[in-house]
Amino acid sequence: MAIYHLSAKAIERSKGRSAVAAVAYRSASRIVDERTGTEHDYSRKRGVLHAEVILPGGGTADRAEAWNRIEKHHKRGDAVVAREIEVALPSELNAAQRQALALSYARELSERYGVLVDVALHASRTVTPRDLARDPEQHWEIDPETGRRHNGNWHAHIVLSACSVSPAGELGKKVAEMRSEE
Repeated sequence: MAIYHLSAKAIERSKGRSAVAAVAYRSASRIVDERTGTEHDYSRKRGVLHAEVILPGGGTADRAEAWNRIEKHHKRGDAVVAREIEVALPSELNAAQRQALALSYARELSERYGVLVDVALHASRTVTPRDLARDPEQHWEIDPETGRRHNGNWHAHIVLSACSVSPAGELGKKVAEMRSEE
């Protein structure tokens, strides 16, 4: 039976966070944050099955260019530049079904709020014999497609711009419907 998990949080400068750094890590990319000059290189990170940037209207954009523009668009030192949703994907689905589900949800969010959405699908963690020796009670299952023993934690990271984005990529005002008590 699928286990539900969803967490949502703001990516806030006041907490030392950067949307560029967040999407570089989640997508296993190398991106230079033009605002700070910091290089975020996670290109060696494993376990990212698919990553895609979605614009309202179904378009796409270059990840580094888009997030750097969004970071520069927000001027305040305490700005909320993005919001992240982490959601579990059912292990009962196969890889193609999990990807279709995550992308469908990301497109729905992009259309509903008129924002850029960056979605990255992450694989479940392999459970080794050493892991089981340390913690024999941990949950594990066998992937029927690959025969790999894993923890069943298939999930997606969905990062949404805090500002509106047109289908052509122009940036607008903060999306009021997504604001929480900031």
